[in-house]
Amino acid sequence: MRSVGLRLLRAWAAAAAAAVLLVPTAVAPPCAQAAAGPSPASTASTRVAPAGTTTAPYVEGQVTLSVDSLAPEVLTSEESVTITGSVTNGTDRPVHEASLVVQVQSRTEVTVEELELWLAQARRTRVSQVRVEDTEDIAPGETRSFSITVPAADLPLSDEDQWGPRGVEVILTEGYDTVAVDRTLLLWDPGTTAQASRVTAVVPVAASAAEMTALLSSTTPTGPAEASAEEAQEVTALRQRVTALLGLAREGVVLAVDPSLLEALGLPLDKEEAASATASPDPAATPGDSGPTEAPTQAPAPGTAPTATPTSQPPDPSVTLRRARAELARALTDAREAGDVVVLAWQDADLASLAHLGETDLAASALTRAHQEASLLDDALGTDLSSGTTTALATGPLDAATLSLLPETVTTVIASPGDLPVAEELFYTPSGTTTVNGRAVLVPDEDLSDAASGTSDGAALNGLDARQLLRADTAVRVRQAPSVGRDVVVTVSRAEAANQTAEVLDERLDALLDAGWTVPQDLGSLVGSAREDETNGEQAARQPLPEVAQAEGELTAEDLAAARQAEAGLETLATVLSDPQAVTGGATEVVSACVSSAWRTDTAGRSAYTAAVAGLRDTVAAGLSAAPSSTINVIAQSASMPVRVVSSLDQDVTVRVHLKPSSTRLQVSEDVEVTVPAQGEATVSVPITAVGSGEVTVTIDLLAPDGTSVGTPVAILTRVHADWENLGTRVVAGLLVLVLVAGIVRTVRRGRRTPTEGEA
Repeated sequence: MRSVGLRLLRAWAAAAAAAVLLVPTAVAPPCAQAAAGPSPASTASTRVAPAGTTTAPYVEGQVTLSVDSLAPEVLTSEESVTITGSVTNGTDRPVHEASLVVQVQSRTEVTVEELELWLAQARRTRVSQVRVEDTEDIAPGETRSFSITVPAADLPLSDEDQWGPRGVEVILTEGYDTVAVDRTLLLWDPGTTAQASRVTAVVPVAASAAEMTALLSSTTPTGPAEASAEEAQEVTALRQRVTALLGLAREGVVLAVDPSLLEALGLPLDKEEAASATASPDPAATPGDSGPTEAPTQAPAPGTAPTATPTSQPPDPSVTLRRARAELARALTDAREAGDVVVLAWQDADLASLAHLGETDLAASALTRAHQEASLLDDALGTDLSSGTTTALATGPLDAATLSLLPETVTTVIASPGDLPVAEELFYTPSGTTTVNGRAVLVPDEDLSDAASGTSDGAALNGLDARQLLRADTAVRVRQAPSVGRDVVVTVSRAEAANQTAEVLDERLDALLDAGWTVPQDLGSLVGSAREDETNGEQAARQPLPEVAQAEGELTAEDLAAARQAEAGLETLATVLSDPQAVTGGATEVVSACVSSAWRTDTAGRSAYTAAVAGLRDTVAAGLSAAPSSTINVIAQSASMPVRVVSSLDQDVTVRVHLKPSSTRLQVSEDVEVTVPAQGEATVSVPITAVGSGEVTVTIDLLAPDGTSVGTPVAILTRVHADWENLGTRVVAGLLVLVLVAGIVRTVRRGRRTPTEGEA
């Protein structure tokens, strides 16, 4: 049965989701550039862009241009390239008699900074004009796509020493005026021999703040039949996303998985489901799934063949759930076989924040619980996830305090991009590994990690630019020292991994790992290489870690105290409610939920969640109280005060009735326990002792076994007359004496008789 407590959590979840939906997205206008000199022109292949394919944004008062794709994205010798894109006219006049001008850099860029400046349209270099094509008029508000093919003979690609990235720009001109421009990169790979970089990419598989909201507000995350339709959809979408992310596993990819997320989505399976999940490649072959059904075959009409008409019965939710869980289990098993899977701390705990707060026990608990869950999954699925608990993924800048917090069992740490900068001037980028206090520390490249996360110098990249920058960046690094093989570490940010589709991430990983100048490297080989460099004294000198490096969004002492108080409130409710799950839902472990790294991007959401959970006790208290009463007169030294407890809750509640007099004239020796039925009331007598006379206000409170108030207190005025009992006794005794005396007198009088005449 659902209670108002769950509605409170849902209201918090809805507010958190609305806050995300209301964040505006800014679109940067294109930069104007001077067009190159004229060249032979031809008619461009332009057409109205199909719905859903346009990427050039509509900007009021501007014409925007977007290069959407290159085919191919990596050119070999003697290959033409086709450039496609779109133009949107956001002005109130048509674009008339315009041309599209294609220019390509004459030489290869030599630094990553130059690549980023080119994409940001903040760098001018020597370019070759390779194509000019006329376009049709573009009316106000209209979007047109274009496709331009540049023959291989027209491209400035002749010197094979200049292999690698070349900037490409497409300019829309009207006469000699530049109307719009966009840039991208193409890669030229003529097959030049170089020592390829060994690349390892890390992809976190953890919940976002929004997904944490969905999970924490869901009563039964693994049971859609009992959860609301909206909650079921949210959790189903999360399960599909996690399953898809696990499908990214391959050599050179390290998946850093939050084990609490797997548990929330229904793993580990029971033995029967686990056997089916690991043995059958068909999700439909899960236990209990009878497959599609057909209607009975009807007698055919003369001259026709019999047919079976499929029924349109809705799918069984329990079967659908088993399929989804089995698919997730198979994806996890396959990921462990295809690549590396490391296990994050429970709930992806923010270990850096815990280190800064001195919460060693909380950190140890998160790591221990993660290992326990990994062991359970190993037993159920036959995987080897528990070995992945020896690697930790940093949240925020790595510092000495965080490193000291980790137990000795954690032998490898993946730092944050930009950590441990090189302490010496080098003409090339060194390997992204080092050792600190006996631990192997993997140092992700900041520029590559940004590109893998879809950004460059803080600006968002479209899909093409992100892929091409990953290829270009790695090519530039190889060109710096073609004979020196190096280890390159790249991490996708938690936020990007949680919010981007697996398809897009897969394309970026392909661009990073499958270029002609990179080779994928697994985690074991990477760590082994770090150890070997340490032994041989070949590690690059790096700046020492700071003792403490605070970062935005960290968990504060106030946040943690509020979470602990809210969790204590839930524990209290569990001792008085007959069905606490109906009120608290999934909110049972508030502290571990609030220390999650997911909240670093939504500190307001963390505070709102804690407040919503804390409000559950107030919700229960509002529905439970003693009934008000008129003034009560106490005329005896020992008595029992009747208390009527009323509940508007949807379940039975067991509480202690506690009386608190405002004066010592009235004393209460003990509380009395009472069970109040759902939507009902119960009356209980509480023993009291009167030791004086006067008015006393008695506050009636309802307590949990630990003494915490769980009801709405009610005050009752009581008039105490303890001496009335003795006075009444004396009065009654006096009356009895009078009655006795009167009886005796009457009896005596009746015993006297008047003498008769004969007796006289």
